[in-house]
Amino acid sequence: MTTKRLRLFIDFEIEIADKPPLFPPGTIEPPDPEYDDRQARLLEAVQNNPTMLTRWLQELVAGEMYRQVGTYWYDALLGGEEAYEDILAPVIATLPAEDQEFFHNSAQSGFFEEDFAMFRQSFSVKVSPPNLIELTE
Repeated sequence: MTTKRLRLFIDFEIEIADKPPLFPPGTIEPPDPEYDDRQARLLEAVQNNPTMLTRWLQELVAGEMYRQVGTYWYDALLGGEEAYEDILAPVIATLPAEDQEFFHNSAQSGFFEEDFAMFRQSFSVKVSPPNLIELTE
């Protein structure tokens, strides 16, 4: 019998915006600068917390893999899926009380993903083609 060991490498490049993008003109009427400021504070809080930034980047990688092949990557990389509001709860707790209330109410009403959409779009994930190599040892 012959045994071959293979290793799969997948590189992820994640660009983080300096500030969240604004909704396109006409999407929110009238424009909501308070919403924009809240998204910017959340982005800044995550960027300034290395542990949270790493956890959020892991979420983005697992999410990208999920879109490609299903829940295996969530289980393998993170131990299972976790709601965005739960992942971000530690850093949301550091935001001003009004922002905490906003995000808490969003989670309770089931609109958390919509209410942090521009924060989410601050991260752009690019996946390189997989590289499969044969290990010789």
